[in-house]
Amino acid sequence: MSTSFTLDPRQPIGDEVRRVALAQVAKMNRALEHPKRLGIEESVHDVRKRAKKLRALARLVRPGLRGSYKSTNAAFRDAAGELSGTRDTHVLLATLDVLTRGSAEPPGTPDVFGTADVPEASRAPDAAGTQDVPDIPDVTAARAELVAQAERITKTLRRDGDALASARALVALGADLVGCWQIEDDFEVLAGGIAATFERLGRAFGRCRSDSSAAAFHEWRKCAKYHRYHLELLCGAYPPMIEPWIAEMRRLTDALGEDHDLAVFSSSVEANPELYGGRDTADALIVLAERRSAELRGRALSLGARLAVEDPRCVADRLGSWWNAARSQG
Repeated sequence: MSTSFTLDPRQPIGDEVRRVALAQVAKMNRALEHPKRLGIEESVHDVRKRAKKLRALARLVRPGLRGSYKSTNAAFRDAAGELSGTRDTHVLLATLDVLTRGSAEPPGTPDVFGTADVPEASRAPDAAGTQDVPDIPDVTAARAELVAQAERITKTLRRDGDALASARALVALGADLVGCWQIEDDFEVLAGGIAATFERLGRAFGRCRSDSSAAAFHEWRKCAKYHRYHLELLCGAYPPMIEPWIAEMRRLTDALGEDHDLAVFSSSVEANPELYGGRDTADALIVLAERRSAELRGRALSLGARLAVEDPRCVADRLGSWWNAARSQG
C-alpha cells in the first residue's frame, strides 16, 4: 500500500491529512503541467483518479472542516470535470472492444469473504439470461469513428490547452483550501466521516437490491469507491486486517465501474444507432451489454451482501480501535 495515500497513525491527524492531500495535488499538477510525459489520455486519467481520492479524503475529515468541505469538494470535482470529454470517448471505445472481443476474468482472484457462497436471493436477476447469445456484429466502421473522435478530442486538448488551464486553476484553489484546514488530533473526526460514508454505502446497496436503474448502481459505485479510499487512508492502522478488506472492496468497485461503463455505452448506442452500424447492429450490442451487466451486477450484489450490511458505527469503532492501538504502540 502506497504511503502517499495512507495516514500514519503515529503522527498528528491534521498534519497527516495535509501531507496526503498536498502529495495528491502535487501529482495532479505534474500531470496537468507536463501532459506529454504521460500522454494526454494517461494524464487525464491520473488527474481524475487523484481528484476522486482528494474528494474521498475531504469526505473522511468532513466533520472537522467547519464548513469548507463543499468548496473543497467542488474545486476538485470541477477540475476533473474539465477533462471528462476525453475520458468518456475512450470509455466508449474500450467498452466496444470488450464486448466484441471478449475479456477473460482475471485468474486466481481470491474470495476472501466467501462471497461465492452468498444465497442466490442476494444476487442480481439475470435479465438477459434467457436470450440467445447474439453473433458478434461487425463494428469496424464504428470503431474507426470512435478512434477518430478520441483523436480529435486529444488534439484539441493538446492544442488549445483551455481545459488543462481551467483544471490547473481549480486544483490551485483546492490546494489553497486544503492549506487552511485545521483538524483536531482526535480519531472521532475520522470516525464521523467513516460512519457517514458507510451508512450511505449500505443505503445505496439496499436500493440496488430492488432498483435496477443505472442511476441506482452508479450511486452505489460512488459510495463504494469512497469507502475503499477511506480504508486505503487508514490501512496503516492494521495492514494485515485492512488490506484484504480493501481487496474485496476493489473487486466490488471494479464490477460496479465496468457496469457503469456499460450503461454509458448502451445509452450512446441507443441514442446514435447509425454510428454503430444501424439498428440491427445497435440492438446486438445492447444485448451483449445487458448480458455482461447482469454478470457484473450479480457479482456486485453478492459482494455487497457481505461488505455493506454492518452497522456503520461498529465499522468506525473497529477502525478506531486499530488506529488507537497503532498510535499507542508507535
